[in-house]
Amino acid sequence: MYKKNFNISERLSHSNEFDFVRLMLAFAVAFQHCFIVLKTNDILNFNSIPAVSIFIFISGLFVSESFIFSPSIKKYFIKRVKRILPAYFTVVLGGGLFVFLTNILLNNLNFANIFTLIKYYLFNLIFLNFKYPCIQNTDLITNANECAVNGSLWTIKFELLFYLLLPLLIFLGRNSKKFFHFLTITSLILVGLVNNSIYLTIFFCFLCGVGFSFTRSSWSLLLGKIKINSFLRFLLVISIILLSGGILPLYIILPLLLFTSFIPTKDISKDFKISKYGDLSYGIYLIHFPILRILSITPVLKNLPGIFLIFLVLSLSVIGAFILYWKVERRFLAKNSYYYKLIS
Repeated sequence: MYKKNFNISERLSHSNEFDFVRLMLAFAVAFQHCFIVLKTNDILNFNSIPAVSIFIFISGLFVSESFIFSPSIKKYFIKRVKRILPAYFTVVLGGGLFVFLTNILLNNLNFANIFTLIKYYLFNLIFLNFKYPCIQNTDLITNANECAVNGSLWTIKFELLFYLLLPLLIFLGRNSKKFFHFLTITSLILVGLVNNSIYLTIFFCFLCGVGFSFTRSSWSLLLGKIKINSFLRFLLVISIILLSGGILPLYIILPLLLFTSFIPTKDISKDFKISKYGDLSYGIYLIHFPILRILSITPVLKNLPGIFLIFLVLSLSVIGAFILYWKVERRFLAKNSYYYKLIS
């Protein structure tokens, strides 16, 4: 749509590690929530990885790509809505129901009645998750972490808000060659300066992703003459994700992760095929928390060893994400979509 304005004629290379990065980040979020809900131990410093912030950065990068190559703003919004909302609504409805039924079967004393489930649906389906995160009467609860059906849903409304903001950003920068360079640098600086607000952090991470998308002609030149082994690139990306866990600051991690993920490989056919399942990360992100909640109120399961619980949560989340993809998400993907063809 704006290709001529910004001299962007080609899509970002599909030979990159960001699909794998998103899978790793989804697992990191699941690890972190296991620690909070099931009191499991930290593993490989996963609890310190700023997974949501990096997720939003990647979103800014690739949603800009979607906007640039959409034939119209209307088509752009339709694609975004189809990508986000079907899975979101399915998990809100299904997650609430399964947690509700588990409470009934276990005769949990915190269980209220059908009206609390309806109230949960009403608030969460319109993205007011903070108003009623539980299926109990939240007026009687001091810590929502102890009862929230799905503590992952809060980011989705911000994701949608950023989608709405993107056309405005592009409109502002359409006639300036330096606008997105300035946006990228400024956003990175602000990511480094802001450390007391997750909301501002994810906002600046999104802007940074947008900036890098529109300045690709600059940073891609740095990588043009480099070619490395696929396995080496894979290991470098894993190392950077682990270093993001409180070792290197986020404003260093974001560009480092970008450049490393897009380093050209010597043989694209040898790129790691695990990346083809990267689109399952959204399903894993949405589904794992209701699974955690069910385990946390199941007396027999919640007392099992932490490492087993983590394995169980991750396994069930991957299975659930596959089902969500095949039964819900894929139905709304265009048949020429990159992920429609890959995940099979």
